[in-house]
Amino acid sequence: GPSANRIDIVFVGDGYLASELGSYASHTNTAMAAFLGIEPFTEYQGLFNVHRVDVISNESGVDHDPYGTYRDTAMDMAFWCNDIERLLCVSTTKAWGYANNVPSADIALAVANSSMYGGAGYTSANVATFSGANSAAPDVAIHELGHSLGNLADEYFYTNDTYTGPEPSARNASTYDAATMASNGAKWAPWLGENQSQWDGLVGTYEGCMYAAYDIYRPTNNSMMRALGRPFNLPSAESFIIEFYKIVDIIDELLHQSFITI
Repeated sequence: GPSANRIDIVFVGDGYLASELGSYASHTNTAMAAFLGIEPFTEYQGLFNVHRVDVISNESGVDHDPYGTYRDTAMDMAFWCNDIERLLCVSTTKAWGYANNVPSADIALAVANSSMYGGAGYTSANVATFSGANSAAPDVAIHELGHSLGNLADEYFYTNDTYTGPEPSARNASTYDAATMASNGAKWAPWLGENQSQWDGLVGTYEGCMYAAYDIYRPTNNSMMRALGRPFNLPSAESFIIEFYKIVDIIDELLHQSFITI
């Protein structure tokens, strides 16, 4: 549809030589098919345009694959960001510099020419990253879109930490338990008790989210924002749809007719 009223997702590749653009095209096609094959993207796929910008780097691969290796690439993608092996960073400025070759771009997906596992979601920059050649790449791309497009929080935790921060802005994380949420109508209160397997089952308040084990809750037991290969839960799908309609007007055009009053 017309870019003026669609969500334009743009793939940009890093660490691909001119001779490797065929692999890059394959990596992007696989990721595109994956996210258009999961709800709510499948139902709303008519709202999307998807573009691929062919970016050529001077060297093949990305930094720290393996650790300590540096390469001259177009967007400076690198593993081991913040000392986390799988955190795959990118220069968001350079990513958008290439993505803006498309007349209208809303979300940039930066693809690393790598088979290492990794990704990242830049919520404020509307950029997500993933490794094009990794077997989990499609799911990683979907998960990172959860951050960059859906403004969703991670629903997993690492250690037995207790959450001490404020009520999160993400719609899939809350400090309220089910009783409190139901009484004040906050967050996903309208979804409490809904139980649909295609949306990760029963919606309640499951303790453990946003990297902490206690005093913070997620909507369902094990959704895509907690584990790869899973569906999104209903509150997360709602968050996506709200974000979709911040970009897209539900009416493409208004048909004008003249009426004669008798």
